Amino acid sequence: MQGGFFAADELWLWLDCIHPDTNIITHDSIEKADSNVLFKNPLCSMDAESIVNSVSVAQIKKETLPMEELMHVSTRTKDITVSKSHRFFCLGSDANYWKKHDDLSGISEKMAEELKKGDRVLVAHKIPEPECELIDRKLARLVGYILADGHIDYPFRSSVHIDDASIDTILKYEVLAKECGFSTSVKKQEKYNCYRLRLFGKEVIMKLIDCLKDISVITGKKALSTSLKGVPHVISGSNNAVLSEFIGGFFDGDGHVKMEKNLPRKYTLLQFTNANRVILEKIKYLLLRFGIDCSRIKRSFDKKKKCTWYNISIKDSLSVKLFKKNIILFNQDKASKIVVYPYRSKRRIFGDIEVGFVTEAKKVLCDVPYLVDFAVPAYENYVANGFIVHNSWQNKSKKVGLVSSILLKSRKRSLTISYTTQGIGQVVKRVRDITDFVAYPIMSPDGRACKVIIMRGGSTRPTPINQPPLYFNTESVYAMYDTREEVQPIEDVDKAVYKEQFLDIYENKTFINDYLIEQLHFNDEDRIRKFCDAIQAAINPDDIRSEKDRKDNKEVMSAI
Repeated sequence: MQGGFFAADELWLWLDCIHPDTNIITHDSIEKADSNVLFKNPLCSMDAESIVNSVSVAQIKKETLPMEELMHVSTRTKDITVSKSHRFFCLGSDANYWKKHDDLSGISEKMAEELKKGDRVLVAHKIPEPECELIDRKLARLVGYILADGHIDYPFRSSVHIDDASIDTILKYEVLAKECGFSTSVKKQEKYNCYRLRLFGKEVIMKLIDCLKDISVITGKKALSTSLKGVPHVISGSNNAVLSEFIGGFFDGDGHVKMEKNLPRKYTLLQFTNANRVILEKIKYLLLRFGIDCSRIKRSFDKKKKCTWYNISIKDSLSVKLFKKNIILFNQDKASKIVVYPYRSKRRIFGDIEVGFVTEAKKVLCDVPYLVDFAVPAYENYVANGFIVHNSWQNKSKKVGLVSSILLKSRKRSLTISYTTQGIGQVVKRVRDITDFVAYPIMSPDGRACKVIIMRGGSTRPTPINQPPLYFNTESVYAMYDTREEVQPIEDVDKAVYKEQFLDIYENKTFINDYLIEQLHFNDEDRIRKFCDAIQAAINPDDIRSEKDRKDNKEVMSAI
């Protein structure tokens, strides 16, 4: 065998990197891409039509790359910033796709810079829930209500107070607080036209603070939520029963229900509003455990109060229905306004996977010194900002060893190494330095023909060879190969077993139909057979058709 063919993913460093501010969904939390917690937690990954927890912890790497531009990709409810060559899982952009398919059989990979408005990308519809309960459900609801608009008195940490305009809601949470061990009092605040629930008890207050220790509580005059860095792990690491109570409590405090009219339809708009963007980000992705899809985070500035607010909304009928089914509210005024209108949802859902439509794909300036890269064992994908994206980075020692093996064999054993890549700049420099030429294919708009430009050398700006481009029809290529086939990487080059295949040219129906019959107009079966036998005799004069024939031939030649 004169050519060694290797999987392209092992030859270069794929720049499948994401912005460090991206939210990564793990089996029990939502973490930023550059968080050290991710070194301990398995990520959520796609397996067929399900979202599952990966079998082991992902390998994480921070890439310092000379990039001036990144790609910002948005759908109706999600957005993400990635490197231009980051790969997404896509379906065909044909307007009649759903008439031809009713499943995810047409999945392909597309780089971020190739995406355009209207492309279909895979996103997470529902993520798995942990099985354990790390906190009592009643306390979880109380924590959600306190985080929405609660204050821990400073500096003594002897009490917590929450303000609410609804006396019925305040009284219900007073009963709940007593069941959790707090002493309570309720008092009307004439100045602010609201009621104040105050919780006492040093031991239970310290227990509450202990629940929030992993999100850096800073007590003071401002609302408690403004000083926190997310949702406590005792909430995100617990099952949906606990999470439902927490979100119900948070919505009682900082949730709003609006009746919107978009002629000719009416719809219910559920909205979380808070001054802390991080908490809303975590709640947005934790709601995916129930299949509830939230809008992208919006920012607004209150000129009267001179403060910034953030909000996320739930609008589509399916998500409103799931919210009403799974999230129980103590505030009956809000609960009574949640009306599920019987509109047919336009969302395309397959198990835990949903199809999102790209609304915008634009280049943005890189505003960070590094990007983050992941390698997820077995599944080779993960969920980032709700998108299902490809991983890329493989173990560096394996990659270096493979490249060294390629270079050694090409120099010492006279092997011809062929490889494919989306961009020559992604190939390891040591391989580029010994590359003789690059073939750059350009497909015609209808996909029936291809133009190939041959360039000299392997630099990122190769010089065109002074000869006309090559042209060929693609029909025969599609007939011979499955163009959607994924080539598996060779894990250990030294132990790889190469098997030479012996194929009769006469069995190549594409060669016979496209070349002999179509172009040379061979219509006689005997003539076609003789022509194929002549070619076979020229390239295989010893008529070797198996490994046994090759060994026997070597023995004969050595005896002579």
